[in-house]
Amino acid sequence: MKLAAKNYTIITGLLFGVFLLASAAHAQDIRTANLVWKIDSAVNLTTNKGVPYHAEIKTFKDKKLIWSQKGGERVSEYTVVRVEGEWQSVKAGGTVTYFLTKEGHPCEMKFERVTGGISITVVYGSAGKSSFLVSTINESTL
Repeated sequence: MKLAAKNYTIITGLLFGVFLLASAAHAQDIRTANLVWKIDSAVNLTTNKGVPYHAEIKTFKDKKLIWSQKGGERVSEYTVVRVEGEWQSVKAGGTVTYFLTKEGHPCEMKFERVTGGISITVVYGSAGKSSFLVSTINESTL
């Protein structure tokens, strides 16, 4: 009887370990995964006006970011200078700010999950500030 209880404990422990590994692999930590953020609408935070807007932003761990607009006609690549914040699973709450540069011009993109969903706020410096609402997040194979 003691042997059966011991085997049950070992098997339960192994199954729990496999579950944790599977969960961790699917967690999609924004700083360690390549992710595709699909956007369906935007809000100009200067005027507070919302508009339909379709684009995607690909984050390549904490190395670079590619913003594709107009069905891929307009593609911008940014280099990540630094990242602040923690977001260990895109399914849970979190906030991460990317400090970027493109052709010597600084830019910030703040990714966060809030009560209303997921948003990306972009600060262009003197050019303004916009917020984008994310509809889906997928892991990228690139």
